[in-house]
Amino acid sequence: MTSSHVQVFATGLGAYTVYGAGVDCLWQNLLAQTSVIQPIPTHWTDRHRYVSQVYVPLPPLNPTQWGYKKMDLLQYDPVTLMAMIGVAEALQQAGLSERLSAKDGSIHPHRIGVFMGTGIGGVTTTLANAYHHFKEKSSQSSSTNIPLLFPHVTEANRLTVPRQMPNAIAAAIAIRYGIHGPVKTYCQACASGTVALGEAYRALRNGQLDMAIVGGAEMLGDDVGACFRAFDRMGALTSAANPIDQSCKPFDQQRDGFLFSEGGAGILLLETADCLQQRQQWGDSVKPLAEIVAYAESFDAYHLVIPDPSGRELIHLIQQGLTEAGLTAQAIQYINAHGTGTEKNDAVESQVITQLFGDKVVVNSTKGWMGHAIGASGAIEAIVTIQSLLDQQVHGNAHLQQPIAPFILPTQNYSLTCRHAISQSFAFGGHNALLIFKAS
Repeated sequence: MTSSHVQVFATGLGAYTVYGAGVDCLWQNLLAQTSVIQPIPTHWTDRHRYVSQVYVPLPPLNPTQWGYKKMDLLQYDPVTLMAMIGVAEALQQAGLSERLSAKDGSIHPHRIGVFMGTGIGGVTTTLANAYHHFKEKSSQSSSTNIPLLFPHVTEANRLTVPRQMPNAIAAAIAIRYGIHGPVKTYCQACASGTVALGEAYRALRNGQLDMAIVGGAEMLGDDVGACFRAFDRMGALTSAANPIDQSCKPFDQQRDGFLFSEGGAGILLLETADCLQQRQQWGDSVKPLAEIVAYAESFDAYHLVIPDPSGRELIHLIQQGLTEAGLTAQAIQYINAHGTGTEKNDAVESQVITQLFGDKVVVNSTKGWMGHAIGASGAIEAIVTIQSLLDQQVHGNAHLQQPIAPFILPTQNYSLTCRHAISQSFAFGGHNALLIFKAS
């Protein structure tokens, strides 16, 4: 069998999102069209007057309920803990938890890799350390204009450096499960999770690995809204807040910016067909959830934050993916769009989809409900795409009243016969990435 014909399947899924822990929690809340949009905390406005007044917070993270000890909380930033919670769920679904934890050699440790995407990494640790540093400085001077920030941080964490490293997420996973294959981190802003998935897919398809733990994770929550302020200051966020639960409208004529999410984590276990069959013969409880049949990427080379309005590289991206999968545009029934809700992104994305797929394809945006999880978004949306293939239905678009495009943009859950689906991500910097999934 040549490497170009190696099949790659997703066999396990895990998530920690704004809806809570678990893929089922994520999927059921999307189907229920559950809004988790909240007004920004009132104490944030003590320091800055924000244009955007809404965000989507992550639920409180309680790692001890998953068996993490005090030392784990000291050495891992929340972004790493969320990813590891997702990994545990994905491995459990794939029937691999005990086999990997036993480290008995049945899974060769050099034939499994970890591929993780993140936009920033442990930024909350960086901020907490910096704020404590300024607090210490102010206590030794007469200055009174440096506020007490992160009041719960009583001392600088001696593990600040390993907590804040972007590669700490992938490294912590590999250490926990004794993985000695490639352990890689991808930092392509909003496309990070999709790129990590694509690169893992290539490594398996090309015969370099048998299995990979893959995904994206992001944590942008902080006590004083500094991360939120950075996006608000650049004018990227929605300013609509009335009614509060309808403030983000991807692909609507009244869209005005994306909805800030504190982040989350999406994890997939990928394995080759041969590995999957071998494990089934061993008696592992594992089955294919969906097959990845193509990965493509392109780069705008246009602007650091504005998409190329011509859409040339997005067209190239999609055509490249279709060619690799051996498909025509007509074979794609569903697209989980990048769909941020910003004026320029939605305009060029809808223009490209219409040009290549016409008006028959079904399109939705997960970000309209959950907000934009930056480096985690592509992995979370890949999970949503797989769930759509499994259930043969897609969730409705959020708050859509005046569509900007002729293709199918359902506002309620939409049943369809779907064999092939696309999940696509476009990122600050000009990075574009796409995955094509096939129903198993």
